[in-house]
Order: sequence, then C-alpha cells, then structure tokens
Amino acid sequence: MSFGTALISLFVALLYGIVTTIAWRRARIRQPGRAIFAITVLPLFVVAMLANIALVLRFAPWLTTAVDQAARSGSRELEAAAGLLAATPLACLLAWAWYRFLAWLSGES
Repeated sequence: MSFGTALISLFVALLYGIVTTIAWRRARIRQPGRAIFAITVLPLFVVAMLANIALVLRFAPWLTTAVDQAARSGSRELEAAAGLLAATPLACLLAWAWYRFLAWLSGES
C-alpha cells in the first residue's frame, strides 16, 4: 500500500468516526435504532450521493453542463454550489427517511 492510499484511508476512517460519533450523540432514537443509524448513515449517504450523480448524468444533462460552466468561470463558490445541487438531494432525502424509519421502529414519532 502506498503512502497516499494509506493517508486517504486514514482520512476516510477519521471522517467516518467523526460522523458516527456526532450521529450517535445527536440522534433522538432509542437503542438499538440509534446504533444502527449512527453506523449506517454515512455509507448510506455516500451511496445515495453516487446514485444521485448517476441519475443527474442520465436524466439531467443540463445540470452537469451547469457544473462544467461554473468550473470554467473560475468561481469556486459557484462550482461548489452546482456540484452540491447535483450530488446531495437524494442523499439528504434518504438519510432523513432512514432516520424517520428507525425512529418509527423504536416508537419515537
């Protein structure tokens, strides 16, 4: 394993640990729903982001054009906003639905 790969792996593990800790402390769900949510929300979010990007590439080519134009304009804020719009709606919706489902299962409404 190269140094770069090890560094990326360390960063991903650190990010996963931070997100899991925050989700564990902030989720207002009884156990075992809290543990399930905290451990699974980040991988679910990442997979949903990738699915969202694939859907945008397939069904909304105008949005990928907007991201490309924002990148060519030199505005990092505009590029970040367009990329965020292209990648996160489905992921946020799925994470929220996962939270609500686990809350419902644990008796929290």
